[in-house]
Amino acid sequence: MSLTSIDLELDELLSDRERRNSFFRSITQDEIASQIRALRKARQLTQSAFADLAGMKQSAVSRIEQAHYAAWNLTTLFRAGEALNARWRIVLEPLEEAIKEYIPKAEDAYDEQLNGDAARAAARAARHPRELVGPAAAKLRDDDVRFNMGTAQ
Repeated sequence: MSLTSIDLELDELLSDRERRNSFFRSITQDEIASQIRALRKARQLTQSAFADLAGMKQSAVSRIEQAHYAAWNLTTLFRAGEALNARWRIVLEPLEEAIKEYIPKAEDAYDEQLNGDAARAAARAARHPRELVGPAAAKLRDDDVRFNMGTAQ
């Protein structure tokens, strides 16, 4: 699958209100889980050690570090932040700004592909992995980068 077909799917996804809301909810859940996991590892804490600092069970830490988990609340997030010696910054972003995060970058990659610059498009995809999101898109992105890099040589 090419960046062009992913662009079209992303355009369709973002134009449908229900799918767009689900998409942004998934992205937010993934970002929260990733931030907790990354900072815990950067602090060189095991899940058990982090759980002790946060006053929760190791199994709770495992759950909040999973992208699909969404049952945390602000109290849980604050406890996690305090245990990691960090703070949360929550931003309510207008939809038109949030969409720009995904569409313009994808359009640049599409233009590069149209102009026959497959190596540049592949390099962009490798440098900016957030242009394509979600587990399925990540696989597609990786496949596309390998394909484009192979044909550009």
